[in-house]
Amino acid sequence: MAEMNQATAQHLFEAGAVLILLDVPYGTEIGINMNSWQAAENFKGIKMIPPGLHFIYFSSCSSEGQLASRTGFFRYFREREVVVRKWNSFVETFDPEITDEEELNRFIQNKKELDRYCGAFPYDSYKKWVSLSRHITTETTGRVLPTCGYIMSATALLSECSNTASRASQSKSASVPLNKMTADNLMPEMKENLDTVINYTSIDRGSLTIVYFSV
Repeated sequence: MAEMNQATAQHLFEAGAVLILLDVPYGTEIGINMNSWQAAENFKGIKMIPPGLHFIYFSSCSSEGQLASRTGFFRYFREREVVVRKWNSFVETFDPEITDEEELNRFIQNKKELDRYCGAFPYDSYKKWVSLSRHITTETTGRVLPTCGYIMSATALLSECSNTASRASQSKSASVPLNKMTADNLMPEMKENLDTVINYTSIDRGSLTIVYFSV
């Protein structure tokens, strides 16, 4: 476990990146790499992020305190970079990064005022994260990421469009006592949302070489 000494803390405060997250609802799970927390009332983001590749993820929280499935994305942070994203309560995810230069500069100038509302990067697990991710390049993440740009812990489904004939058939059947199989057949047909599918690389099994080691 790597502990953050005063010199490291000072360096990351000056050179580390800042991820500003606006309007995050209370109780939302927010995580980076191997650590996660539930957002407090005045939570504004994560500071002192070391340059390099990081995985940001989140789960919305219901009024009963139940967390939704996790959604996350990879982000390569540069030194002193300030990244700003705003929570969209309608779709329960973050809007794209703010790129307007004038608006972004306002956040950069107010970085010190936002500092006390941002959680410090969990440096104690940083070495473990580097050992797990050091071979992942931006080219790799760009290739495998789904079209939507997010990695989801649960399969995203879309309802198949019904036609007039199928709706009429379902309406007629609904007045008849149903057994479980019939009831299941009346459920809308669902299909996987292809925009959320990870683009895994296909491997030709015929080209694989298996090497055995004896101990």
